[in-house]
Amino acid sequence: MNGGSAGVVIPRPTGTMGAAVECGSTVGECMGTACCRAITGWSCVSDFDDCACSVEGRCTVVGCDEPADCNGGRCCGLVNPRSSPGYLASSCKAECESGEREVCVTDDDCLGSDTCNTGTEFDWCF
Repeated sequence: MNGGSAGVVIPRPTGTMGAAVECGSTVGECMGTACCRAITGWSCVSDFDDCACSVEGRCTVVGCDEPADCNGGRCCGLVNPRSSPGYLASSCKAECESGEREVCVTDDDCLGSDTCNTGTEFDWCF
């Protein structure tokens, strides 16, 4: 399902949730669930659709925050077509798809000659 208005298509994460995601000091870690980073407060959600503000492009739902969450897979971040927040969602996949950025912690997390660059909400391979 995609949402948005004025012709802007808001993508949804299509991967899975990682093993554990940091969800701020008041919530702690979301184990096997995602963190919905809403302006009204952060919370753990068991389904990406439970973070409705992300489909409106107003918040971020985090299914992984580093490759280690993904059991050998990649942590892939969806870029927000509305620009803010910079990312809409992240999820675990075997490979990141076109339009997604690979989330990293170090250069070793990146494929080929890509390096890990500092981003606004996540560091990503470029």
